[in-house]
Amino acid sequence: MTLKNIGVFVDATPEGEKRIDYAAALAHQCGAHLAGIHVVSAASPEYRSDYYVIGEKAIRDAMGRRRGNCIHRR
Repeated sequence: MTLKNIGVFVDATPEGEKRIDYAAALAHQCGAHLAGIHVVSAASPEYRSDYYVIGEKAIRDAMGRRRGNCIHRR
């Protein structure tokens, strides 16, 4: 079976980083596209461009921005 598209649920946690690592490795191995899926609250409209990102770098960048935003809110 050949994978063409891989979707991965991502969040700003250590587990989310592990999922990104695994999905990115699998996508590279299979030559598949990688899409990150992140659920956000409608009450949190910042970073609307991050609602749907494609590619390992874009996913990691989006999660970095989300982590930074969570830290600043505390």
